[in-house]
Amino acid sequence: VKAIQVGNVYINRNQIGAVVGSQPFGGHGLSGTGPKAGGPLYLEAFLKRTGTKRGAAAEKVALAGPSGERNSYLVTPLGKKVLVLHADSKTRESLSTIAASFGNKVDMVSVVPDDLNDIDAVMTQSADAAEASALRQALCRASNRVIPVITDDAGHVWLQKEKHLCRDMTASGGNVDLLMK
Repeated sequence: VKAIQVGNVYINRNQIGAVVGSQPFGGHGLSGTGPKAGGPLYLEAFLKRTGTKRGAAAEKVALAGPSGERNSYLVTPLGKKVLVLHADSKTRESLSTIAASFGNKVDMVSVVPDDLNDIDAVMTQSADAAEASALRQALCRASNRVIPVITDDAGHVWLQKEKHLCRDMTASGGNVDLLMK
């Protein structure tokens, strides 16, 4: 469960019919469109931020759920590293502070580097859509993979990963941990 890189883990339960508020659901990484519906970060994604807000701590939170289920939710930093890319050094510093406040390791650069192997996302402040598109294309050419580009305040939710774990306790005599050994 700890090693698997997915947003939703269902043990001994079907994967349909998620209960909002107890079983947050949605994509993970590039398969998602933002934070998990029904999770604590969901409403926050629709708000415009006026300042830096620290992300949720990397601790497991128990969620209320149907009888016989144990649901937990975890928010962690994005991954290996966030690359902060901007020509202006003050803007780089400001964006780096935001990315680091979510627990991420940060590298700051003014141009796209040759080596993007350890980079999970690029954070920048883009003047327009054409500039953002050119950056995405340059990143794809340099890495041969899709790297998320965070360009706006609402994008700060992408600086974290969410994981929901749902364990159905009713089948295995109430001890689902027997299934995980």
